[in-house]
Amino acid sequence: MSVAGASPRTKRLIGVVAAAWGVLLVVVMFLSDNDTVREQVSIDEAEQDGAELREAVEDSLLPYVAEVQRLDGMDTEIDGSVDSGNHVLYWYPAHRESCDITPVRSGEELVWEFVAYPEDAEQAFTDTGDALEDGFAAESEATDTYWGGRTDRYLRVRMNLHESSGEDMASVTGRVNTECRPE
Repeated sequence: MSVAGASPRTKRLIGVVAAAWGVLLVVVMFLSDNDTVREQVSIDEAEQDGAELREAVEDSLLPYVAEVQRLDGMDTEIDGSVDSGNHVLYWYPAHRESCDITPVRSGEELVWEFVAYPEDAEQAFTDTGDALEDGFAAESEATDTYWGGRTDRYLRVRMNLHESSGEDMASVTGRVNTECRPE
């Protein structure tokens, strides 16, 4: 039976189903916060771009810290107490997190996280945001305590400034990631 020979009720039902499917696809598209493009490189290829961005973050923070430490694990304990007096940039090991490229296609993102206890956290935060804005960011947003940017190659940096409180020194925490990529 063709649609042309279908009853008016069947034609209307087909139209309603097609319209509902279209609305559902538009809603899923707008609710999905995972940016991706078909031309995007794989996560393995993006690792080099991520290393360059991570190096830029580190270079911007170096004037404010006495040393850089690369930690062995995500649960490694660090000392950010005022008593320690440590002005250190800590990098956690790179790790992969699963994500959804589309509702039916999964992917991964490569993530590097850091914690810095700089001598002047507010200035370090501002200078790092400015350096990343000038050198990498295709788009960015900033407040007094947050800076986020994305490069034209779909890498993202997010940083937060944390004021000192009680026993803890002021810090800059952040995350560099490749965003969701095909596996």
